[in-house]
Amino acid sequence: MAIRNTPRKTMVNRHVMLSRIKSRWSFFAWLLAALLAVVIYFHGGQFGGMRGSVFTRIETAAPLTGGRLEGLFVDVGDLVKKGDLLAQMDTSVIEAEKALAEAQMRIMASEVKSEAVQNLRRFDASIIRLESELRDLRIKQMEAKGALSALRPEFERLTKLFESKLVDEQELMPVRMKIQELEAITKDYPATIGQIEASLKEARKQKDTIAQQSKSAVELIEQEMAGQVRLLDVQIGACKLRALEDGTVSRIYYYPGNMVPDGKTVLSTVVASEPRVIGFLSEYNARDVKVGMKAYLTTVSGYGPVINAEVVALTPEIYSLPARVSPISSQASRGRRVILKIEDDCNLLPGEGVEIHFRRPWTTRLIWSIFGEKDKEEP
Repeated sequence: MAIRNTPRKTMVNRHVMLSRIKSRWSFFAWLLAALLAVVIYFHGGQFGGMRGSVFTRIETAAPLTGGRLEGLFVDVGDLVKKGDLLAQMDTSVIEAEKALAEAQMRIMASEVKSEAVQNLRRFDASIIRLESELRDLRIKQMEAKGALSALRPEFERLTKLFESKLVDEQELMPVRMKIQELEAITKDYPATIGQIEASLKEARKQKDTIAQQSKSAVELIEQEMAGQVRLLDVQIGACKLRALEDGTVSRIYYYPGNMVPDGKTVLSTVVASEPRVIGFLSEYNARDVKVGMKAYLTTVSGYGPVINAEVVALTPEIYSLPARVSPISSQASRGRRVILKIEDDCNLLPGEGVEIHFRRPWTTRLIWSIFGEKDKEEP
């Protein structure tokens, strides 16, 4: 026959059990102490971990010359590629300066060319005049030589007749004087012609010099003005703010119509790069971390899987860490910076805080394996 437990009997059993536990509390205390000792033996005496954050590389877009922001072509959260146009500054003033510089270049070059043309025309007139004089002198020289050649036989004939007393001296004298005159003229012609030829050569040389100087002056003006135009083109190009790297737009500080001062950031982007974590190691544990050590990352909130990482670099010196990462509020502490390379695919956000462990955090892993995967499956 089965025995039924009455409520009174159940209460008696509970009272007996509690009495036994109270009488043996020292046994349970020693058991708990033994468990703690085992935990400390296997996990104590080692450097456990530290806090860090995901490294964020920020690129800024800022104009060299201030002015009005004409256009903004991205918004916060937009993905951008290297070379994409992000924003456009107003270039109307620079465009006007460029047009003025080009106009001044054309005017100055035109003035130099006009002056050179006038000088060349004057030299052309002098060259034409000298060439004409030279031509006339050579013709006269040839005429004088021809006349002299014709008079000499006549003079010899008259001289023979004069010696034969067939003509008097009055007929001989005019021919003699004409020959002497022609001889004197033909004697002077070479020197005069040489002087004119030298003047003509000098005039042509000066003309070539002026033409070359004019050409050089025009080229110099064009080069100087072209340099100014190129500089203005660079300024115009700098007004087009482009992405320097692939990334995501994170902040926008100015919008179309706003006046942007020289060098002020219009917007910033978070560069897409290999994720790394920077940890802050206190001076007390400065020698506990080495390059090549394995590490395990968890988010500050504790939500998410354990992420494998490896220490790839440490700063060689001890320096003061910022107060925001100091364990003592509003007070800076001293230590080293540790850089870790993430080995797993993860969805850590730039700048996100992480806990860095050098022993696998089994409690976090257990909680995530129980609850995290279920959350992931939920729609």
